Amino acid sequence: MKKSAYFSDVAFAFTASFLPAICYLRYRGIPLVAAFFISLLFALGISLLTRVFLRRRYDEKQLKTYERKQAEMLAMHLAMLSQREQSLFCLERAQTLLDEKQGELQRKDGRFFIKTETRVAYCHFSLSPLTADQLLPILTYPTQLDTLLLCSGLTAEAKSLSARFSLRAIAVEEVYLRLKDAEQLPAEYKSAAAFTKKKKRRIQLWFQKSNAKPFLTGGSLVLVSSLFSPFPFYYLVMGCALILTSALVRIFGK
Repeated sequence: MKKSAYFSDVAFAFTASFLPAICYLRYRGIPLVAAFFISLLFALGISLLTRVFLRRRYDEKQLKTYERKQAEMLAMHLAMLSQREQSLFCLERAQTLLDEKQGELQRKDGRFFIKTETRVAYCHFSLSPLTADQLLPILTYPTQLDTLLLCSGLTAEAKSLSARFSLRAIAVEEVYLRLKDAEQLPAEYKSAAAFTKKKKRRIQLWFQKSNAKPFLTGGSLVLVSSLFSPFPFYYLVMGCALILTSALVRIFGK
């Protein structure tokens, strides 16, 4: 979640609660000043609750939505390479990924790996986390050097097995962040086509999160109109319905 979206949601919660409240209180005959301050306190309370809820979600997210998508694209790109190509990819970026200035590509029993002065590194990127059975052949190479595994992830059983053999795994999320900071990401992705936006269905376009703003604007105008209309009840109902729709689209929209 981006900070701009975070503050936007807080402001949205304030507006969506303040306007219906003040219009309803005025409809009930509450003086304008009293209605304003009551609505203000109510909206601030809703905004505070929204802020607490969203802050918790914001802190739990380590990667922004854009970065997470890029990490997934990198993972699929690497999974589409052969095991040799994966190893060469990591070897070319040894300083960034392995904290080693240089190394050499070696092969044993049909499996490629990178050997440096202090460690041995395997590259095994796939579309799903490695299982313990897939990890076991990597552990059969006897060495006194540190052993690294750059991969898309490990299952719980594989993590337990790697801990027994002092194998340190570097997941694709960390690989992405290291390459991003070092500006060594691939210029092109083989997996780019899988992440290209397809033509959306009309119903999906209606319920996009971005449509919350027009609903909120329309509902606000209708509610404000209720303050000057001889028939405010109908304006209140329609305005609240539009704002409720904007809130639902904001929460559940794509």
